[in-house]
Amino acid sequence: MNDLTPIIYTVNDKPLSEEEQIALQGKLWQLLARQTDYYTMGCSSSVRVEMAEELYHSLLFTLQEGLKYGAFDRTQLLAAKDLELLLREGREVIEKQVEAGKRLWMQIQQNPAGINNISYDDTLKGLVEFFKRYDIRYFAHQIPGDIDYQLGHHVPDELLGIEYVNTYLRRLLIENSFIRCFETDKVVRLLQSSCPDYCGQLINLYEPVAINAIGLALLNENIYALNITAEMKESLVSSLQGCDKDCLSRLLAQSAEKVSSLLKAGAPAADYLNQTAAELLPRIELLLPTGHLDGVFLTFSV
Repeated sequence: MNDLTPIIYTVNDKPLSEEEQIALQGKLWQLLARQTDYYTMGCSSSVRVEMAEELYHSLLFTLQEGLKYGAFDRTQLLAAKDLELLLREGREVIEKQVEAGKRLWMQIQQNPAGINNISYDDTLKGLVEFFKRYDIRYFAHQIPGDIDYQLGHHVPDELLGIEYVNTYLRRLLIENSFIRCFETDKVVRLLQSSCPDYCGQLINLYEPVAINAIGLALLNENIYALNITAEMKESLVSSLQGCDKDCLSRLLAQSAEKVSSLLKAGAPAADYLNQTAAELLPRIELLLPTGHLDGVFLTFSV
């Protein structure tokens, strides 16, 4: 255990004093020793350093989730003589998160993207495995099961365990709901224009649909058509070439807002689309001087 590096330096984004760090770290070592004993069922007081690190990170994750969701506060954490009770309270928080995750998964089952894609289907199977194999007691920070399908906006790497999975599920539900606002045939044609093997490739299904919808809103065209013709792209280039960065950013934000309004999207979905629009800005800036936007907006044959 002495080879492990102490990694708690802040609690609720407030830095700990050196004395607080030392006191808390001592209690964490005691908790880890007890957890190791539980893990080995009393057969050994020591494990490989790699396993000790995993058990330790699980403890940290559980305590941090308890803090984050109000099961206890900073004062209680620092004042506790023994962290065992707080660890249990953290586990109760995680158990509730797992139940919330299962509900999210059921919502996704009821609201699928409706488009065939191997990585999407495999990821849904991997999520089933996650809920079967997720070990709250010893490996709460881990993510068992394969999650290969790429989201339009990746989940931050610093999120762990059930927090990562629930964030992933919420974003996937937003993407699925967005795609389902459009005719499947048009979505398929759009995807084919970008990736002929859209079923077999590791691609995101949401992004092409969202980008073309934003582009059509920019043009004051019917967003449900999804198709941006060559003539429309020329019109966009002509109308945008005189815009500076602030002007482009404003127009993209307004277009995303228009799409969200037409689709009657809730705040999380609208924020998600706003992020998509914001990430279009550097791509459009790069291509505008070339006189075409073929690398941004897609055209398919009607």
